[in-house]
Amino acid sequence: MKSILSRSIVGGLIGLTLFSCAGNGENVPLSLTIHGDKTEMMVGEIATLDAAIEPLVASQEVTWSISDSLLASISVEANVATITGLSEGSLVVWATSSEVETVTNSYTITINAIPEPDY
Repeated sequence: MKSILSRSIVGGLIGLTLFSCAGNGENVPLSLTIHGDKTEMMVGEIATLDAAIEPLVASQEVTWSISDSLLASISVEANVATITGLSEGSLVVWATSSEVETVTNSYTITINAIPEPDY
């Protein structure tokens, strides 16, 4: 992380300002969006999520996590997370920039039980 100390003199007063940035400023992740193919699924079904970081010239590498491993499993390849529903409930999936951990977002998926067959 670069730090820049700026000193200014205005009307006899000295002001110091410290600017911190990672990289050159243009390549720093600023926001993260998660796109998914569904927000509701049945136990046993699969949902696919991908993450995009702005600006596009920033590192697109993310870390994925889920709120409850009893509700779903997660597998990750590149920036794509595959979620498999294991039991009924509300699952929160998080994606976080690997470069700037404060750049994060979440996506909620409702997992429904498989309906009982009508005989």
